[in-house]
Amino acid sequence: MQQSIDEKQSIKNQIVIKQFSTEGEKKSKDSEPPALAKYDDMVTKVYTLQESKYFLKMWKLKAEQAKDKLPGEAIFSLDEVREHIYIPAIEDFQKTYWSLRDSFISFGNIERQFDMLMNKKELLKEFEIMESSIGEPGSEPSWVKAAMDKIDIYETLSTVVQPARMINELRRQLGLDGDFQILDDLTRYGEEYFKNKRLDYITNDVKEVKETLSNLSTNVLNFLKELLRCTEKAFVSWVKDVIKDKTELPTFVDLASISAGENDMDIDKVRFFRDAISVSGPIIFDLQSTSGFKDFHEALHPIRDAIVNDDKLPEKLRDSCDNKEWLQMVHDCHGSVERSSVSQARAINSKGIFIISAPQKLKPSLDDCISLKLPEDDAKSASQQAGTGKKVYSLAQLTELQNKLMLIATKVEHGQEEVKRFLEILEKVRMVGKLYLELLDIGNILFIDWKAELKCSHEHNINIYVEFGISGVLVQSNRPFLEELSGICKAMERCLIEWKKYLEIQRNNYYHLNMFTARQLFYLCSKLATPNETEVDLQVLNLLSVFKHDITIEDIRDALNKALNTPSESINVVGEDDKSMTWFNYTVKFPQLIQGLVECGYDESVIKAGLQSYSPNAAITEQMLMDYAFDHGDNEEEIEEFSKLYDEQREDFLQESRKFKNRSTETEHCAFSSLTKDELAVSFEGLLSIEDKVNLLWDAYCSRLTGLVSDRYISLDLFGEMLKHLATVETSRIERNLPAGVEAGRPCLVMCKEEEMLRYMLSVYQCTENAPLPTYEEVLVCTSETEEEDIELIVRRALSLGSKHKKIYCLLGADKLVYKVSKQLEFQFFHLAQSSCVPDYRFLIFCDAKAHSSYIVTAFDNYKVPLSCNSEAEIQQYLRTHLTVSSAPAIRAFEKPYQQNVKFVFSEEAGMGKSLFAANTIRKAKDLLENAGLAHKTIRMTESKIDFGFLVKELCSLEEKPTEAVPRIFHIDISPVVSVFGLESSSGSCA
Repeated sequence: MQQSIDEKQSIKNQIVIKQFSTEGEKKSKDSEPPALAKYDDMVTKVYTLQESKYFLKMWKLKAEQAKDKLPGEAIFSLDEVREHIYIPAIEDFQKTYWSLRDSFISFGNIERQFDMLMNKKELLKEFEIMESSIGEPGSEPSWVKAAMDKIDIYETLSTVVQPARMINELRRQLGLDGDFQILDDLTRYGEEYFKNKRLDYITNDVKEVKETLSNLSTNVLNFLKELLRCTEKAFVSWVKDVIKDKTELPTFVDLASISAGENDMDIDKVRFFRDAISVSGPIIFDLQSTSGFKDFHEALHPIRDAIVNDDKLPEKLRDSCDNKEWLQMVHDCHGSVERSSVSQARAINSKGIFIISAPQKLKPSLDDCISLKLPEDDAKSASQQAGTGKKVYSLAQLTELQNKLMLIATKVEHGQEEVKRFLEILEKVRMVGKLYLELLDIGNILFIDWKAELKCSHEHNINIYVEFGISGVLVQSNRPFLEELSGICKAMERCLIEWKKYLEIQRNNYYHLNMFTARQLFYLCSKLATPNETEVDLQVLNLLSVFKHDITIEDIRDALNKALNTPSESINVVGEDDKSMTWFNYTVKFPQLIQGLVECGYDESVIKAGLQSYSPNAAITEQMLMDYAFDHGDNEEEIEEFSKLYDEQREDFLQESRKFKNRSTETEHCAFSSLTKDELAVSFEGLLSIEDKVNLLWDAYCSRLTGLVSDRYISLDLFGEMLKHLATVETSRIERNLPAGVEAGRPCLVMCKEEEMLRYMLSVYQCTENAPLPTYEEVLVCTSETEEEDIELIVRRALSLGSKHKKIYCLLGADKLVYKVSKQLEFQFFHLAQSSCVPDYRFLIFCDAKAHSSYIVTAFDNYKVPLSCNSEAEIQQYLRTHLTVSSAPAIRAFEKPYQQNVKFVFSEEAGMGKSLFAANTIRKAKDLLENAGLAHKTIRMTESKIDFGFLVKELCSLEEKPTEAVPRIFHIDISPVVSVFGLESSSGSCA
């Protein structure tokens, strides 16, 4: 039978049946007995699986079950074997095959169905028999290796059950509720819960967890066990309470070292605590409640690395837990202020980014310019900047931190370097900010739109970025941080000093520049550089109206063109030398001749050709040009040649003879950012220091300032020339008379009561009844906040040559000036007085009679003069006369004799009807027909100190051109809380 099966793979031909004929003749014939043919598949399969121990196990199991079903049968027929043993056995065998192949079989079933789990060789042979008997012929049995690998992993999971249980308990104690499902499952390994899991449970995640747990050394596991013990004893929660994040750990250690002193045992306590908590910090501080096993695994890296070099870490952690009472004492000895302050300083030194830039504000302060950004995890106490993921410190917060650090600096021995570095950085940054504000205040063009980004960390390749926005230049540095900060300060100091000198020279040369502060000068110079000449800001027109009361855009454009054509100092416009005469001819005489003859019908090119043919004859007349036109007018070639030659020679001469070289008669706007392109293209590459780079940039721009006309700025000398031309067209002239006893050509110090100071001042101006009231350029009301520039400007207006007016300049309350400004007043006045070309200047200083110890009173003591004061009624009449404007229609809303354009309404307390009076007045004014288009604005001052930026902004909202006369009413409602207005005792409104 075996031979037959081997040869034919069938048992149907194994029996030969002999048959005999009726004659007794034996015949031979092969046939197929039907009774055996139906067992062919069974016999073949049984033969194939004869070496399968699992199939034999199934056969025996089914045979036992069949014996129970057929109790009387001692020997089963083939049909019974097939039905009750073979078919159930092969079906279970096939189900097991498919569940193994698809990984659907459970671990429990594998253990129950295969008794040879420990014998991997037999199990592999069993799987191969399954594949060969059931699988498709020629198919790759890849499932066999995969199933073997998974079963092997399942078996070895038993080796990591104990670490899994320990870590799972640790994460529960730490409150980690992230994805720890695999770890949870491993803790139930060996239970029916885990055995019911299918083979496909063994995924890459399970493999990674098993590998991670298997790779944990004994020392790491011991450390985690100690950490679990510390957690159960509430040591870890105590650490998290006293140390908010791991950046505070060095600070705590520093302060603990102070307490330890030179005691060796205490020093060891501090050292053990530092070493243990440093490596466990990622687990204690970094992991959040949502952290899972992957995060926990990442947090194990510092422990695994550190324990290689220090196998005593588990003992150190255990000892630290046992030393909790001593550590608590250390914590109680040193306040949270000390710990948090040093921690913040350390974080700033490592990751802080200082930003220095000016906001769009009327008068920015140092607090407005300096801020610090920190990554969110490094600054728990600062306010968060929305949407940036960073924390922001203001300068006030940094100053507060500085004060705290200076108080504890002597205590923190181990953190002194961090404290010292922070204090040095902040001091340098504050110095840069102060210099920047000074450069803004004096209108230095290079530092407009300037910004600095200073990164304290040593990790950045570039730690300083300085952006000069107006020029489009970015200066970078990767040199030592503090060294480069010092370099920035030196470069900015140089720019400040040289710009002050430049500004002083321009103010000396051009009197009219003294009407404006440096910031106003920059504003005007930048606005006049705008390429769009059809529109000019209203503020520009109103500022320049001090020179021409009805100024227009055409006046500005004409004055600027005249300034561009200003002759050089070597040319005297009324001189008789050849160069001066040529200048006069080209700029005055020849244009007049051309215009006159063109108006008579002559061709302009013919007249130019005639002028060229007679040159350099200075006595050219209209008759000579008409004769030339009559004789040569038909010679087109000569006319074209001579006319072109005239234009070329004229332009060459004017370009050479102008004060501002290389400028045409029309304003040319070049890009400000391209002015130094050639100079900086190569030079920057060879410079390492940021100081050298800024100095190079500054030198490049300084060389271009004379006569500069760009898209962002026109130079001060050009602007000064423009103002000079603008002032000459003003027809009105103010000439004031001095009161008796006041001498021109010397300063006058007037001592009087503070409450009478305004009356004394107005008495001076009342001496000239027909002159207008004093303007802002003549009177400066001094306070403790008055700046040096304000003092310098009024002194320059009084003592400098260049004004066609004879005005009187007054300082009110000069005794209130701070010492520094008082010194500047003394220096400026006597310095300019020595070189003044104005012999009859008029300069009065009013001081409080009680301020005998004032610096100003002492400095000008020799110039005291007695001054009579007009009565209150006379002053009121003087003001009434000048404040009454008969041509203003809105004035008629007031009843006579109160029809003035300024009203003050007072009451001793609030709620007495002042605002109602103002509302009724506005209503009456609107009812008048001639007040069509009347606008009104109510400005409420409710703060104790007036915000002049807000006040100016509100007033400018109804700004109009100097030539327009639109009726307007401003109602300024002043609250009783306002103290800086001279109205401390009452509330009021002014309109």
